[in-house]
Amino acid sequence: MRLYIDARLPWGSGIGRYIASILPHMVANRPGWTFVLGVRSDNDHPDLDLLAAYENVELLRLEIAPFSLDEQRHLRRAVGPCDLAWFTNYWVPFVWRGPFVVTVHDLLHLRKDLFPTPGPKRVASRLMMEHLRRNARGIICVSDFTRQEFLRQIGTPKSIQVIHHGSDHFPMAQPPFTKTKTALIVGAPKLHKNMELAIEAWAAASPASPWRLIVVSPGDELRSSVALGRATGTVEFRSAIPNQELARLYREASIVLFPTKYEGFGFPIIEAALNGARILSSTADALREVAKDMDVPFLDPDDKTAWTEAIRKTQALPLPTAETPEIRANMQAAQAYQWSEAAAKTIGYFEQAK
Repeated sequence: MRLYIDARLPWGSGIGRYIASILPHMVANRPGWTFVLGVRSDNDHPDLDLLAAYENVELLRLEIAPFSLDEQRHLRRAVGPCDLAWFTNYWVPFVWRGPFVVTVHDLLHLRKDLFPTPGPKRVASRLMMEHLRRNARGIICVSDFTRQEFLRQIGTPKSIQVIHHGSDHFPMAQPPFTKTKTALIVGAPKLHKNMELAIEAWAAASPASPWRLIVVSPGDELRSSVALGRATGTVEFRSAIPNQELARLYREASIVLFPTKYEGFGFPIIEAALNGARILSSTADALREVAKDMDVPFLDPDDKTAWTEAIRKTQALPLPTAETPEIRANMQAAQAYQWSEAAAKTIGYFEQAK
């Protein structure tokens, strides 16, 4: 089979991690297939060279931007012959000819309360979801929460299946490990991430030195949008850090805060568990699903008092170790998410959809 994989979104986001993590397993699983990987011509992500080294992977560099008129008019011709197309995010040209499967990570674009965007863009997103419902051979959802959201808001497609992400793209802390009096928040400074509430709750908890909170985001927008107030001196902002530095911060962090109001999956909760941190999570449905086998307190993302109290309580506990029962259980639960399993399920789904 000749499979076209549309991965033209920037690879600094979760899409790049998704493709770079799952594709090597898929390629090894089906050596007789040809995997045509469509990316933007200016994509210089280091994982591309690793993927292009496989004999059955063809790298197709395209000038056609995602969400553009050129995409609607020219993408199908630029891709050339293929037996099946896999779109790794929800945007598929309305005029695409031929069978396709699409991955839907979430339906955040339809939430007026959490995703501010001009009305025409929201209408376009809904029309696209309707296009997927009518025309996709299959829809992959990264959580049952996303599947339920699609069925509730859009309707029943031809086929829909949940395939969770893996966790083994991210390094796991090797015991014995040493934790510091550090808390961590990882995420983009977007409304639904709810990071300001967690930072304010941290300030209200009045952490004693040497406790500190490190906020990691792709850019500096959050630094200017948060009134630090009492948090000054205990909150540090890091932006655009390399993966090795992020892994080090996870290994050192004793607490990871995940106050998001909406997620399709929730990588930080997995990454925190792999690295032996205590986790304070919101009650977002996808997080409850992903962490169902973990010892994690789930907190109302609108209740700053509850977050403040939970932070104080967690700070008062001994620093976690690999021998702490809940930490050991969480690490084991996180390891159950494997990209090899996700790849096998994805391949099987493609064979059904072809």
